[in-house]
Amino acid sequence: MLRRPSNCFALLCFMSSFLPLVSQGAESPFHLRVNMLLTEAPKGSLEARWGTVDNREKAETEQIHLLAKAKSMAGRNSHVQLEIYLENKSDEYLDQVKLHIHRASSEDDLFDITEDAYTETPLTVPAVIEVNRMAPFAVRKVSLAVRKSLAPFILGKLTYQPSPSQQAPVSSSNILVTDKGDELWALDSENHQVVVFRLSDYQEVARISVPEGPSSIAYHRGLNRMLVASRLANQVSIIEPMKKTILATIGAQDQLGRELREILASPVDNKAYVNSYVEGTITEIELNPDGQLLSFQSLEIGPRPAKMSMTHDGSEIYVAHFLPRGPIRSNESWLSNIDRKSFKKLKDSIIEDHFNPDQENLACLADFYSNYPPAKLLFDKVKAQDLSLEGVASQLAGVFLSPSGEHAWIPGTRITGALVVLEKGPDADPNLQRFGGLQLAQYVAPIMFPMHVGSDKRLHEIYINDFELAIPTLGNIIRCMNHPLEIEFIDRELKKNGREQINPFLAYPVPQGALSGFGLVKQISFSEGGRLAFLLSHSSDEIAVYDNVEFHPASQEHFQLSGSNPKGMAISPDYKQAFVLYENSPHISVLDISAYSRAAGDLRFPEQIPYYYGPSLQNPIQLGSLPSFPLNRKIDQAPLEPRIKERAQLALWSKDPLSPDLRRGKILFSSANPDKYPVSQNRLGACASCHPDGGSDGSSWVTMEGSRRTMSLRGGVKDRGWLHISATHKDAHEFVELVVKERLGGKLNKDDLRNLSLYLDEGIPKLQNPRVNQELAAQGQLLFQQKCQFCHQGPAYTSGHLTMGEEPALYNLGTGNLDHGVGSGKFFSTLIGISDSASQEIMEALLGDRRLGPGDPIQEILDFRQRPVREIGQFKAPSLVNTFDYSIYLHDGSAASLKDAIKAIAAKLNYQLKDDEVDALEAYLKTL
Repeated sequence: MLRRPSNCFALLCFMSSFLPLVSQGAESPFHLRVNMLLTEAPKGSLEARWGTVDNREKAETEQIHLLAKAKSMAGRNSHVQLEIYLENKSDEYLDQVKLHIHRASSEDDLFDITEDAYTETPLTVPAVIEVNRMAPFAVRKVSLAVRKSLAPFILGKLTYQPSPSQQAPVSSSNILVTDKGDELWALDSENHQVVVFRLSDYQEVARISVPEGPSSIAYHRGLNRMLVASRLANQVSIIEPMKKTILATIGAQDQLGRELREILASPVDNKAYVNSYVEGTITEIELNPDGQLLSFQSLEIGPRPAKMSMTHDGSEIYVAHFLPRGPIRSNESWLSNIDRKSFKKLKDSIIEDHFNPDQENLACLADFYSNYPPAKLLFDKVKAQDLSLEGVASQLAGVFLSPSGEHAWIPGTRITGALVVLEKGPDADPNLQRFGGLQLAQYVAPIMFPMHVGSDKRLHEIYINDFELAIPTLGNIIRCMNHPLEIEFIDRELKKNGREQINPFLAYPVPQGALSGFGLVKQISFSEGGRLAFLLSHSSDEIAVYDNVEFHPASQEHFQLSGSNPKGMAISPDYKQAFVLYENSPHISVLDISAYSRAAGDLRFPEQIPYYYGPSLQNPIQLGSLPSFPLNRKIDQAPLEPRIKERAQLALWSKDPLSPDLRRGKILFSSANPDKYPVSQNRLGACASCHPDGGSDGSSWVTMEGSRRTMSLRGGVKDRGWLHISATHKDAHEFVELVVKERLGGKLNKDDLRNLSLYLDEGIPKLQNPRVNQELAAQGQLLFQQKCQFCHQGPAYTSGHLTMGEEPALYNLGTGNLDHGVGSGKFFSTLIGISDSASQEIMEALLGDRRLGPGDPIQEILDFRQRPVREIGQFKAPSLVNTFDYSIYLHDGSAASLKDAIKAIAAKLNYQLKDDEVDALEAYLKTL
């Protein structure tokens, strides 16, 4: 493994260090000079390299080390990229770390590109770059664009102040280790217990019964209390950690909201914060010194809040929202930034869908192609609509602040209309170019969205220098798209020499992309000094290790866990152990991660995987959202697997509250690791990848039946009869038998088919309903009985019917739509059609609704299972169970809210509903 170079003089590092922490702080000079002869990248290597920067200052002390390297820049050919690394060598937090630039070789043409490689605002020299807080043993990186000259240089000093606080940021979790490292507290959510283990001998010391469904635990240091949020009981328990007894419970009357998911404890006062998934609120709880409730207040932040983080000083709270908002053609994902002092929301942080037709970058791209000679041969004028497709971020699991607090990791995915949920039979047309490379189950790639904490205290996207990936004549596409850094996990192909690899289907082929496939992530923790991020995949039962400074992978493959569907991870204070909690296994894994701690010697210094862009015979271009040459990475120096070992297993529960068949079905539903389970042939595709926790992913997919929004399965499907909006599957058993094979490439035996079907029928729980005005809901119930009940019948409020031999009741309200705005638009299908007319026909047909059944030309080309006869616009009435939880409505996702859907259907049926009647119907539907 590569480590920080030890010969600092030979590598032209600058090391400045200070005396032990003193109140007045310290400073040290630097004088960095770039050796231009060494900055041009050699063949097959684009990363910056050591030895390219000389430092004329020779100060060498022990507090902070400064190292630098440089590289030539793509996109700014007139500049070199200077990468400066600051390493805190102490076991203390440092504050107000700053780089003061006194002079530079080109003082009016120097740019700070650390967070935005495309900034057009130069620094004004003398300048101050605020690095701010550094965790013990942390490394921070500053990137500058320096104009080329014979000898570019910057000259200045580094300063810092000792921190009055040794507090790290905090993130919500379901498992934690006490500050002393002597106890592990974990939640057994299904048996409604908190289980405590003594870590000196791994013995269980307590089981504390708490209200139903404990979901999150936090330690309040100031009060010396454990706080446990219970999802089903909607209460918070206050626990005395020495006696292991409950002192009080809060929220018996649902005052804190329903479906409480995450709780955080303030590090600076007597407050705590808990969020409500179904009501979209965060509630501030103020406790007295004995842990008793003094007051509480709630703040609406928007639907489906997920895991939260709080800054080290308690000034801000960051909350991810699990699903996107808005209709398909203008949707977006977002994070709430909350100022804790005022307890008000700041402006939301947005993760955009770059391919929405109203995006400025898509209009820029349309203008480019309208004037691009090859495109002009096919199009008179390209419009943004021609380039549009679905690409929204979804399933944002949480916000995880790094130990220094400078940036956060937000795990999620993107739903992409460029990807077809493919089904092919043995007699499919073998000449289909567009669909030849797609594999079953390659649907939902995990994506990490790194964001930095701005001076306005909000989270902002990071923009890297990604012009390297551009085919020269298409460089303006990169400039138009203005794509922030996103880290995607997708399958790889090893090249013949075994020392290099490509990932052919990377949507955004930057060198930070993962080296191999992975499942969706639910939790992120950090190694000592925040050098590495541990990414915990719920669906592939693995841990991926990532460089937290460079955002590059730290190994080729991932560490496979012993349990099923991990949902939480805690790190010991000495960073030698990690503890993993599972959703579907009776034990907690004790992992040895000491190889990434100081116990193993020097901490791993930030590293990049060597990379270059270039075509090959097998892969002439990159198949992604941006046209580029394939990304090639040299992996001969990258470890094959993480240096992690399982040392022990702690028994979380001995009696499973679920039957063996239901437990097996739940595991199969949630899993996507073909090395462990037969349900999927790829880590990117589990049932839960599109139906997280049995719900919806908040978007639509291009399926063989046309573009379709993802339906929620909450409450089970036993009472729904025929499944899918077009009612093309008779029941859960037929659905599992066909779809697992056709879409996931799985091979289930009879027992597993029965178990998975049973879980779909009976095992997926409902969410609690949000609180509504009961009088208004009663009025809505009367309206529903008068106007809606004819179609929405039975326990599931659907027209699917229950009898196997009975056809479903189908209706055509005139909602048929030939283009849902999900699939790849006219521009892409036309390009495909130049050499593959059949693929063009498929792409255009799948954009919206078409007649299904015998004579369907798409079925004949692809030879997938023939559907029953369904006319355009003919659908069943969907189930209304937990219908409030959708983020889009109607089969084409054109309605952004339940109220919008009510109005749209009422208009189709010529119901003249007044506003108060719409409100009443909405209130009633939220109770179903």
